[in-house]
Amino acid sequence: MIFLSWSKSLSNKLAVSFRNFISGMTKDDDIAWISNDIKQGSSFFTDIESAMKDAGMSVIFLTRDNIANPWINYELGFFASGGKPVFPVFFDSADIYADLKMTPFEHLQVKDFSKENMRDIVSAIADQHDLDKSAVLEEFEKMFPAYNEETQSILSDSKYYDVDSISDIKFMLTKNLRLINEDERVLYFEHGFETHDFYSFVLRTVKKRLLVYGRKNKKIFDRSNITYFKSISEKIKNSDFEMRILSFSPQADESLLNAAQKKRNFKTALENSVNDALDILDECGINYHDVLRFYNFYRNELIVVMDNCVFFVNISYDIDGKPFHLTDSPFYACDAGSTMGRKIIDTFNNAYEKSVDLDL
Repeated sequence: MIFLSWSKSLSNKLAVSFRNFISGMTKDDDIAWISNDIKQGSSFFTDIESAMKDAGMSVIFLTRDNIANPWINYELGFFASGGKPVFPVFFDSADIYADLKMTPFEHLQVKDFSKENMRDIVSAIADQHDLDKSAVLEEFEKMFPAYNEETQSILSDSKYYDVDSISDIKFMLTKNLRLINEDERVLYFEHGFETHDFYSFVLRTVKKRLLVYGRKNKKIFDRSNITYFKSISEKIKNSDFEMRILSFSPQADESLLNAAQKKRNFKTALENSVNDALDILDECGINYHDVLRFYNFYRNELIVVMDNCVFFVNISYDIDGKPFHLTDSPFYACDAGSTMGRKIIDTFNNAYEKSVDLDL
């Protein structure tokens, strides 16, 4: 028996689809087990543990919203410690190396979703269950196009995406950033804001909404992130993504520009960052007029909204009125639906309304 390991809605949908796929190929409805099969009234954890003990191998359905989830990592540990074959498949990673970093999967041979990799798994299943491999692989060739189409449909449907609460962020973000305090609705991180790693995490994780209230936005528009922007571009074209980014205007008054940063060449640095942003947006087929606005007033917050998660920090100033650097600074995270989250998003929307589109 094959144990199908999943966590969260998207992963579950992919696991169910695979079960139907493998059952159709092998003509065996019982070849794969998934926790959806647990009957009402049964002991959920007992049934799962029993199924793991009975299974000879496991296929793990990894997605960006479950990679750090404790439950899926527990199931990995169960099979790995027992020496049973484990086949982790990452279905929606733009950068497997970055997504697996500092997770239990980092040192495993995690495959991405492709026809070749799924054929290898099916071949291993045939060997494990003493099936006629040539017959199974012949069915694989016939059935894979429909299975692939269904998989792509699932991956493109944002309703299956679950990163929408602060508990999800706690699981995901603490892979790289050390959590030192939390209360019921707000997380506080000791460091890590405004870093390349932070924005890489946001861009590879975001599914439906990205709001940024920044200054130069240099790190988010770093060329290392271009793959993520290309993915976002496709969602924007399908009207399935909201992206609004606020940058400080290079056309602001000199007094505002001089107060914005301690660097003497800040205006030049700002103009270079804006040009980098325009180049990346243009290369990815995103009209900057649709997603980018510019403000020419003082701001008190740095805000990043990723789907229904809000990251923010209040800006502090030195004795000369210059803002302190925020790179690798402490920051907060909360649910968009919480009182704090709604307040922060209102702040973003008010700033967006007062900002303008520039013909650059």
